[in-house]
Amino acid sequence: MMAKRKFSKEFKLAAIRRLQSGQTAAEVARALEVHPSDLYRWRRELDVHGERAFQGVGKTRAEEKPGSRTGT
Repeated sequence: MMAKRKFSKEFKLAAIRRLQSGQTAAEVARALEVHPSDLYRWRRELDVHGERAFQGVGKTRAEEKPGSRTGT
């Protein structure tokens, strides 16, 4: 089984910029070798969280962790 791939904030933002420039999700996904649903999820996360999106690779945002100092 392959390990889960992790993408940097810069990679995700570049992918979203390609979507915003008019390329379809299928085109961007093929070019970047990701699934189109990843692109939609990244775009939604950016819309919801703005600059705070993609703060960690594979980590939950501090404000979403139960019992975290910043989230309570």
